[in-house]
Amino acid sequence: MLRVVCLAAACLGAALGQQVCTVEENPRASTITGRLSIGGASVALTLPYVLFRADPDVVYLQVSGEFPDGWLLESGAAKTAVRDGAALHLSPQRNARLAFSVVDADGRRLCEWVPRVGTSRANPPFVTEGFDRSNRAAQWMPCRPQFFRIAGDPLLLVVGGTLANESATFWTDGVEMPVLARNAHHVILRDPRPAAGLRTIESRGYSIALPFVVLQIEAVGTTLEIKVLGRERIPLPALPERRIALLNPAPGQIELACGRGRDPKLVSLAGKESELVASCKIRTLKPGTLDVTEVQAVYSEFGVCRWSLAR
Repeated sequence: MLRVVCLAAACLGAALGQQVCTVEENPRASTITGRLSIGGASVALTLPYVLFRADPDVVYLQVSGEFPDGWLLESGAAKTAVRDGAALHLSPQRNARLAFSVVDADGRRLCEWVPRVGTSRANPPFVTEGFDRSNRAAQWMPCRPQFFRIAGDPLLLVVGGTLANESATFWTDGVEMPVLARNAHHVILRDPRPAAGLRTIESRGYSIALPFVVLQIEAVGTTLEIKVLGRERIPLPALPERRIALLNPAPGQIELACGRGRDPKLVSLAGKESELVASCKIRTLKPGTLDVTEVQAVYSEFGVCRWSLAR
């Protein structure tokens, strides 16, 4: 969803023929990314949906283009120069909204993003040293859903111990994965080479294998056409029921008229493993163009349970 922000200083700049600020927000299943653009330069931030007030978070700036010297990115009392890879240390406060602002050398706020995230006063769940393996492929059973990651989405992993340290680096297929954000409970990574398959993430002698598929969603008239590609590259048993969970990115603008449940909508997929397909009717509530890249989706597979889940 692209929304244009025109703050007082930005509007003054527009009156003088300068570039104004635009803010683009990209929500995914586990993370949300905001991109603040001024002229030909932009800075992006990726966050989880919940920050822990009991443990500081670190978010790393992704900058394209060049910002003038002396420009800062601020959030509350935290600030850092607007340069690629710079670390912004966050300490969310109770009853204080989280906002990020680009500030010029004269202290004027030129661009602001207020993300749709929450804060928790509870301590983050304790995770032992290494990756959290509670959902690893080797432990999946027929009565448990098999969840697949979407290639290209920011990758949120639950980690603990030394993997949560700022000095920890992560690798896949021999390539380092840029860290987008981290705290004592999780790390958010960018995949430099998104692809379908069973991918191994490594750090400091620990590793975890995760299944990735490629998701394609296209709006054709009043229908969302959905494709899941690359399932045949994952050496896991194919469970009989395959579902895509859709979350509506614009509930005031459209309505998903398909599947089961209200939020999310569960839609069954059919086809061969090389291409699983589904469709979903949409109803327009207000005029406007739906950006289908914002549709959040989770692909999973289910088996037939022959015993009680309570056991």
